[in-house]
Amino acid sequence: MNERDYNGQTALHAAVDKRDKLMVSKLLKYGATPEIADVWERTAADEAREKNLHDILKLFNLIEN
Repeated sequence: MNERDYNGQTALHAAVDKRDKLMVSKLLKYGATPEIADVWERTAADEAREKNLHDILKLFNLIEN
């Protein structure tokens, strides 16, 4: 679930980049970790914060609590 590509990005990074809330939700359900950093030291959560993706950030907060 947390496999990385050549840039260190996970499927969760890709789902956030595409603003795909449903895919983010499914990935989290199956164990994806939003705090895995890529080669630029950016996590999927960082990308969601930078893009102001509040719905996705809410999903991340649900698994952090």
